[in-house]
Amino acid sequence: MEIPTLVLEYIKTLIWPLLILFALVYFKGTIESLLEKLVEINVGGEKGFALKLRAAQKIAHDLSSIEAETPLVPEESNIILSLPDEAFLYLSSLAKKPVKSIYYPASGGELRSLHALADYGVMKQKSMSEFELTEIGQTLVSSLEKL
Repeated sequence: MEIPTLVLEYIKTLIWPLLILFALVYFKGTIESLLEKLVEINVGGEKGFALKLRAAQKIAHDLSSIEAETPLVPEESNIILSLPDEAFLYLSSLAKKPVKSIYYPASGGELRSLHALADYGVMKQKSMSEFELTEIGQTLVSSLEKL
């Protein structure tokens, strides 16, 4: 009687850690995507504004070196600062990928970001789900590539 009771106590003790381990392994992909989203959310706020400001300064510097006689702040750097965080993060993610002629949203979040970028003149909406970079958008993406 003593050995079956001992085995039962071991099973009772080990069932919760094993269940948690199984859940972590089973939901690994979901947990990773949630953690990536958490990192993206964390980039917003002050850190995100600092990144936007740095991008705006880079664009202003790039354009002022090209057009040295115009002391005005370029429109592109103002656009960067006024973009919503989610749209800016999406634009900076586009800068890390090869530039395409047409962008198709893969999710509702991407569609919202593309619409926001179209509202600011960075993207041009060709149809319900087709977007292309405008001239300003191409300038912003090429400047963000260098950050």
